[in-house]
Amino acid sequence: MTEQNPVEPVEINGIPTFIAPRIGARGAAGLVFRVGRADETFATAGITHLVEHLALHHHGVGELHFNGATGDVVTSFVVEGDTSELVEYLNGVCSSLRDLPMERMAVECEILRTEARGRGQAPAASLPIYRYGAQGYGLSSDDEFGLNRLDAQTVRDWAQTHFTRGNAALWLATDEPLEGLDLTLPDGPRLPCPAATNELPKTPAWFFQPGNYVVIDSVVERSSTANVFTQLLSRALFTELRQQAGISYNTQADYYPRDGHYARLTAWADGPPEKLGAAVGGMIDVLARLQRATVTEAELDNARRRTMHHLDDPEANSRLLPSLAVNLLLGYPNQTLAELRRDVEAVTVDDIRQIAEQFHSTALTQTPVGNLDWAGFTQAPQSSSRQPFGQPVVSKEPEAPALILSSEGLGVGDEAKQINVAFADVVGVLCFPDGARTMFGRDGFSLRVEPTDARSPAAD
Repeated sequence: MTEQNPVEPVEINGIPTFIAPRIGARGAAGLVFRVGRADETFATAGITHLVEHLALHHHGVGELHFNGATGDVVTSFVVEGDTSELVEYLNGVCSSLRDLPMERMAVECEILRTEARGRGQAPAASLPIYRYGAQGYGLSSDDEFGLNRLDAQTVRDWAQTHFTRGNAALWLATDEPLEGLDLTLPDGPRLPCPAATNELPKTPAWFFQPGNYVVIDSVVERSSTANVFTQLLSRALFTELRQQAGISYNTQADYYPRDGHYARLTAWADGPPEKLGAAVGGMIDVLARLQRATVTEAELDNARRRTMHHLDDPEANSRLLPSLAVNLLLGYPNQTLAELRRDVEAVTVDDIRQIAEQFHSTALTQTPVGNLDWAGFTQAPQSSSRQPFGQPVVSKEPEAPALILSSEGLGVGDEAKQINVAFADVVGVLCFPDGARTMFGRDGFSLRVEPTDARSPAAD
């Protein structure tokens, strides 16, 4: 096979741009910004998604195939079409970002709330808040609460400081020049990825959550070896849990870049209620086998082929464009197709064992049955680690959990399980018409307070 030339970025309107031809198909383009949910706060959660929707509103419901997507650390605007359609779309997105249609804000917020209600919860949705807390990368576990309180000026300021020329990258899959392209955007620096927080005192860890899924989520170093390991793990889960044991129907392992150094590697399997215990054990057994490096050369060869299959495609360079743009923004070095193939072909069984150890050592498991103490996993915190505050407030309901109040914070519960939120650690408060309050702490725990259900000890 003839080696394709490496894709080097050029600048268009001051934006680094990756260009490669798309053979025998309409063109495609993507404008990517280094901003996402992990850049928000609990109080502004959803602001990036809102900007994305506002920027796309004027495109309406025409025939053009386009989309926007807001992730943890990047937001992308993508389109397919002929050259004039690509230009019109990209120019329109940049024009809207410069001057958002704020008269649409209330309607778009309601659309986003409706979208969230209809989306359902993904198998691994709860894991980030256990690992990171209600901040940064953990915000993807929570609702977009900011949609209930954002004002127009805050949204405009977010667009002006995050959707900038310096914080953008562009990719173009076309062999025709794009005449009339105007990517005018505000000036601004490229923003580093948020630092990762950690609310897990020890890993590997587990927590119980009812449902039909077993999920193991880990953080590993970004590498070709980790990509090969993901393919190997995915195939092993399918072969051993579905084909051989008939425990699960759906199994999967996925690799998502988190930042310029680390990736999130998530494996999951479903199962009927009576087989979920076996699914938990089966997943732990597969991971243990990979840690022991009992991987055959045939398995490793298959994983290498599955990792490299897209690299041998005649349009490999154009298919690689989105990841080149994202890597640039995250600060991860891009590689040529030849370099990627070389790294994948060099992966050994011992390399797989080392990644399996990383996967195990940082693992957080969501189990719908029992516990994982038997496998050497530690239960993740089920209540706040913060110390209780002040003295109990007498409840009007004898069986109600104690409310502890002081000038430093609030606590609810008893000696067995107590959730405490220091006022200094509060990231958000939900207020209800009857006077109730739900306070959210930075560690991911929340407590609901019903003021009318308690009375001061001084009243006795």
